[in-house]
Amino acid sequence: MESSSNMNAGYDPAKLQEFQVLVVGFVCVTWAVLSVLFAWPFKHKVVDRMPKIPRQTGEVRERKLGLFACFSNQDACQHAAFCPAPAAARVMEQSGVTGYWTGFAVTCVTMYGGMCCQSMECFALPWRMWTMWRYTELMNYEADFISTFGVSCCCWPCEVGRQTMEVDLESGRSATCVCQVREQRLLNVQPQQQMRDIGAVA
Repeated sequence: MESSSNMNAGYDPAKLQEFQVLVVGFVCVTWAVLSVLFAWPFKHKVVDRMPKIPRQTGEVRERKLGLFACFSNQDACQHAAFCPAPAAARVMEQSGVTGYWTGFAVTCVTMYGGMCCQSMECFALPWRMWTMWRYTELMNYEADFISTFGVSCCCWPCEVGRQTMEVDLESGRSATCVCQVREQRLLNVQPQQQMRDIGAVA
């Protein structure tokens, strides 16, 4: 009983909470800095070489790729998992949702800010929902509020991966995780198997 009392006497909840805040803050800042360092060459070596996709019209189209399709594409999966902000910004630029740097900045602030401050999630969720809704509108895909809300809350990186693959299929070009652009010869759900390297921009 005495040893237990001594352990409780040395336990300081305030210091533990302060330590947790510092660790989370360090992780968020580090990840944000790495995203910025990746976003610059990604913009000039990949995004600037990608054609803009014109707004799709006509009958509403059914999406050919499922939510977890990016698991079949190594490059799209890696971008969505480790560099979601630049990957999402690239989709926004190509599809016409917003400009690359605008999309990147707002996504970074809402995503990493939400990790450090829970109140930032109040801004992150509407931003993700709006960009998803606008993307499906411009691409003329079927969309509904419930699925948009659910994916924005629970599976946003998977949606970024799916959108990446969709714009690849529409534009005929894809990006590798080493900032190279590849041209797709066939339209299918596994573009990395049907590409030829066309080199990277210096």
